[in-house]
Amino acid sequence: MPKKTVNKIRRSKNHYLIQVKGNQPLLYQDIHSKTQQPPLTTYTEQDHSHGRKVTRTTRIYAVTHARMRNIWTDLQTYIIVERKRQTKNEETNETAYFISDLDWNAEQFHHLVRNHWKIENCLHWVKDVIHKEDKNKIRSANGPICAAVFSTIAINFHRKQQQYSITDGQILFRANVKELFNMIRT
Repeated sequence: MPKKTVNKIRRSKNHYLIQVKGNQPLLYQDIHSKTQQPPLTTYTEQDHSHGRKVTRTTRIYAVTHARMRNIWTDLQTYIIVERKRQTKNEETNETAYFISDLDWNAEQFHHLVRNHWKIENCLHWVKDVIHKEDKNKIRSANGPICAAVFSTIAINFHRKQQQYSITDGQILFRANVKELFNMIRT
């Protein structure tokens, strides 16, 4: 995320939590170097569902590098989130780095990051995987915007009907188009 956007966020009296990826090498390196030090706070949560065990650990570090504080407006905190996922057949580990202007503890950041991932899993994943939005060949005029709006309407319609499996909802309505039109009219 460009530093100009962070400036605008702070000037508007809002806060930021931004995931850091490899396209910010100095920032990424500074955060990674913090892993050799003890964190300010740590929060761990375990989840046992869908045949897997997931352990999420959130660690918080204060930003001490003056250069980073000058580059990123009001930068206070580095957040490191590790996810370990175990199933019968495999174990995966993933580490995500974040920055924020907030001075929160690990549990508070943990819940903030989880809520962000929930949005990603509930909406964007459906759009990308089920509706294949990334493979859409519509490129002219307002076509991409209209396709995205229709996709969102369809997802919201399924959710309102309490069909949390979008695929199951699509199969149901393909077989019962008349029922779908009756629901839309009411």
